[in-house]
Amino acid sequence: MTVMQWVCFLATLVIILGVAGLAQLGWLPSGTARTVIVFAAGVAAGLSLRLGGLPPAWFSGTWGAFGIALMITAGACVYRTPEERSFGMPLHLGMGLTLFVANIVRAIRNVF
Repeated sequence: MTVMQWVCFLATLVIILGVAGLAQLGWLPSGTARTVIVFAAGVAAGLSLRLGGLPPAWFSGTWGAFGIALMITAGACVYRTPEERSFGMPLHLGMGLTLFVANIVRAIRNVF
């Protein structure tokens, strides 16, 4: 792995662990602001992985890559309690939809 890949990988970990820690300690605002912050963290984590090219197969625009994006996005629907749902749903949706859009862009580039 290159230095850039390590930086992007560590940035992804810091983003996810940071927002999870803030939520666990109750330092995130409630309501819409919390949802937007957690969703933005999911998007930032996905973009950080994309920027580092980690893992490349996730962003290849193939059926398998779309399947991974769909699985992460569908993960937003498996939470039982409202506390789990208020954190997990926007995080998974942010990461999954970012991955889905990145794969659409890559699939279009593969065609043209």
